[in-house]
Amino acid sequence: MHLRYCIIVSLCIILAGACSSTVQPQFKPDDSYEEDFNDTGGYGFKADKTYFDENNILVRQTEYELLIQWPFGKIVYNVDTGLYNIFRQEQSQPVIRRVYTEVSINDETIKTLTLTRNETGITVTPQTDNFGNGVKISVKNSDDLHTIIQNYFIYTDRKYILMDAETEGEVSTNYFAVMKAGKDGENYDVFIFNAAPDLRFLYVPYDNDGWERYNAKPLNTGDDDESYEVAAIFENTSRRGFITGSVTHDIWKTGIRTIKQKGNVTGFKAYGGATSLHTRDADAAGNIYPHGAVSGASVKSPKIFFGFYDDWRDGMEEYGKANGIITPPLKWDKGTPFGWNSWGAYDGNINYTRYVSVSDYMKEYLPGFSNGEDEIYTNIDSFWYQVQPLDEAVKYIKNNGQLLGIYHTPFTCWHGSEAELKSYSPWEINYAYTWFDLVLKDKTGKPLRYGNMGWPLDPTHPGVIAYNDYYMKYFRDMGFSYVKLDFMSHGAMEGEHWDKTKAVTGIQAYNYGMKNILNSIGQSGGKPFTEDSFFVSLSIAPVFPSQYAHSRRISCDIFGTMADTQYLLNSVSYGWWINNSVYPYNDPDYIVMYKSYNQGPTRLTEGISHYIAAAITGGLMLFSDDISQTEAAKRVKEILNNEEINRLAADNKAFRPLEGNTGTDPNEFFIRDDREADGYFYIAYFNFTSQSKNISVNFQRTGLDPSKTYAVWDMISHNDLGNITGKWTFTAAPEETKLYKIKERNNQ
Repeated sequence: MHLRYCIIVSLCIILAGACSSTVQPQFKPDDSYEEDFNDTGGYGFKADKTYFDENNILVRQTEYELLIQWPFGKIVYNVDTGLYNIFRQEQSQPVIRRVYTEVSINDETIKTLTLTRNETGITVTPQTDNFGNGVKISVKNSDDLHTIIQNYFIYTDRKYILMDAETEGEVSTNYFAVMKAGKDGENYDVFIFNAAPDLRFLYVPYDNDGWERYNAKPLNTGDDDESYEVAAIFENTSRRGFITGSVTHDIWKTGIRTIKQKGNVTGFKAYGGATSLHTRDADAAGNIYPHGAVSGASVKSPKIFFGFYDDWRDGMEEYGKANGIITPPLKWDKGTPFGWNSWGAYDGNINYTRYVSVSDYMKEYLPGFSNGEDEIYTNIDSFWYQVQPLDEAVKYIKNNGQLLGIYHTPFTCWHGSEAELKSYSPWEINYAYTWFDLVLKDKTGKPLRYGNMGWPLDPTHPGVIAYNDYYMKYFRDMGFSYVKLDFMSHGAMEGEHWDKTKAVTGIQAYNYGMKNILNSIGQSGGKPFTEDSFFVSLSIAPVFPSQYAHSRRISCDIFGTMADTQYLLNSVSYGWWINNSVYPYNDPDYIVMYKSYNQGPTRLTEGISHYIAAAITGGLMLFSDDISQTEAAKRVKEILNNEEINRLAADNKAFRPLEGNTGTDPNEFFIRDDREADGYFYIAYFNFTSQSKNISVNFQRTGLDPSKTYAVWDMISHNDLGNITGKWTFTAAPEETKLYKIKERNNQ
């Protein structure tokens, strides 16, 4: 039976047109996963033991195979070899095979497949938590020196499985791979994808510094891949794939990595302990500082999300929501913030006159630029202290019926040399420490550097806590109700922290520092911190942890050209899912209608494109133009008073990408399906080229029914474009953006 089954599987693979990697002779054939399940001995496991069988969840052991099954997938765990395979529910071949857990314990790499398991080490416990009703399955792996427990969490109403692992006994570790697929040195393909012509690996940046881009890159080409916190592996044509990533962000930086040989994926892992140039744990010379080591009688890995999806976009949104279940986003009961930010217009050249003048301009000329309910914001960015007298500016703007925002870098020092660090002290804390005392250091006591971008402050140091406490209270007591916190990744760098009882890893330090900042805002003037009274926005920040702010900038700095909008939309294409699940709002950065301080004037089409790109991001709407320039004032008024588009933006629903195969480029099409809410379907199209383009809309790919008739409106020009049925084409001028509202026409 075994031989016949292998022959049938092999023929099916050939007829289905499996990935080319499965037929290269130096790699073992696709049916080799059967080798992981050969009975090799005996640990005395009983046959046909059912641990749990309720609500479409089955946990059953048959001799050496432990079956963990949920409605969308299953794990078959060979308790003899210590390897398991993960299947889609409807498939006879695994999608990922030869999986185990690996951890560095006291500088020794320990793999669960080299440990042993026995019947008493398998426990299944029903449980109820914020994910709902479910079951926890634990597998204990041990020898005379080490114990690693693998935990699997399945829930009745969730399409995904969660998993983590923990050690027993006194250990120290800075590397914990919950899932590792493929044995080192062996040339197995760990993924099996049949008839998959356009396989993609979605790289998600750790943070939004350095103009780094998301990358939906081909899976079976190039070097090893590594994404941070989450990755998607999917086939773009069918959109089928799986999502895996961390949903806990209290201790570890998580990496998701593929290991390749000649384009074949021979290894895969999801692990805590990632550091690299991309996590900013490097000095100006590129030397990587290692992840902090976690010690204790028991050490737990990050908790990993894993789910199969017929549409990878659904999976990314579910992943975002799962993070929000564990650490709910910081609540905000008011509407989407609209207003102005000073940086794009003036850089550091802000002053009192410029600040209050834009407040007057918005009051008089932008009646339609708001969320329709709340006051708009007039925000100063860096160099805010040049606005003098500041208290008079605050009173003036409040009298205009507007709210005020300000800027701070809580974990960064900008002195240029170590000598200057030792020579200067922050006056805000009465010169109790020098800046050298506050800076994060390595094991030798030498200050660490964040590339070439300033010195990271240690969030656990009492001087840093006092420094941030001073400014948070000052801002709130002054009358500000919004703060932009910038260069946040500095606070999550690995290093030797001052208070090791609070943090031995960068993410622990970041969590501690952010808790203190929110506490300081709440303590100001004896007032409690209420989430709807003071807006916290992050910039140049890790995606996670996320529960300390209402918004996070989705990309790095955005200026005024079409190329800048294109860069922003790369982040929307592959980071839209962060909106309304991880953070209440994505932040598209400031919107430039005419020109940034560092660029020449832009074309009208570029200004409109930037405005539409911000409106579909699912977040803040803050423009940044110098309205003392006649053309800027004219264009701002012309573009930003589009009340219909502003209401769309105020709804706080990010548009989805249409495709997932654009690499580091953005999608051209973005969609938002509100038919269940208000009957409308929205399509945004961006022509990034300098040529006119004739565009044909693929109804089925977009999500529309080609057999139905739809009414179409142009939301930019407000024109009724009539009806479409079955086929829809339009023309986009060079660098032109389109935004359409579509509704099914009743055929009566």
